[in-house]
Amino acid sequence: MSFKLGILGTGSSANSYVLQEFDRSVMIDNGFSLKETLRRMNGIHQDPRLLRAILMTHDHQDHTRGVCALSRKFSLPVFIPRGMGFESSQAPEKEALKEMSLFQETRIAGFQIFGFNTLHDVRVSAGYSIKGKSATVTIITDTGNWDDTMIELARHSDVLVLESNFSGDMLWAGSYPIFLKQRVAQYHLSNLEAGRFLAKLSRFPNRIKEIVLVHLSSNNNTPERVLAEVTAVLQQSPWASIPALVVQNASPKTPSGRTRLWVLPKNASWCYTQDQGVGK
Repeated sequence: MSFKLGILGTGSSANSYVLQEFDRSVMIDNGFSLKETLRRMNGIHQDPRLLRAILMTHDHQDHTRGVCALSRKFSLPVFIPRGMGFESSQAPEKEALKEMSLFQETRIAGFQIFGFNTLHDVRVSAGYSIKGKSATVTIITDTGNWDDTMIELARHSDVLVLESNFSGDMLWAGSYPIFLKQRVAQYHLSNLEAGRFLAKLSRFPNRIKEIVLVHLSSNNNTPERVLAEVTAVLQQSPWASIPALVVQNASPKTPSGRTRLWVLPKNASWCYTQDQGVGK
């Protein structure tokens, strides 16, 4: 297979993604320990020796915890959005850090990387659209809003990874203190907003093969809630009958000939492979 996307896991405790094309790969974030990272990569048939770089979305521990150890072990540069800084205790060696500008294309390990701003409670946070020779993946997580730039990048992607963090009903009726409820609502996408994003996206010409809904809250969401609330929004859209499934295992997914929607439970893994030329 010439192109592979692996999601090691997502959620409030740890997040990490790996894109591989031919004999090279890049990782986006890593909140897992080194041992767990290697175990999970092996479980979705990703070879850590092919890693060429790590890209960071923002400086929260569920995205940074395992970056330093992995960078040291495989001598990997760590690319951060300009202005982000790296304040966590797990910061990589200074010489490993590389700044990159958002809203302009950067070539890293043969991939064309386009970073864009997300709305989160940090100084700088980013999402990425990553283009290889045979496929493009756009990752939009940890954001309190979405905009037309994200729609435009998503519609030119083969795979869209999108946050669907919380159910509004569960959040506001839950036990969190009010300040924390407000923070979640301000800086993460709800199931409703994820559904609205997809409904708008479905009305544009697009080439999306797979949509993966990720970063589910442990306390304010369930995979079943995501499925119900997102598909309810889609009922008045061209994706009203989109196949929608909760991920049950990490067996590799391949293009099926139609757009599919996946809900990834907390800490579950997901893998997608695409032959060269399919996404061109």
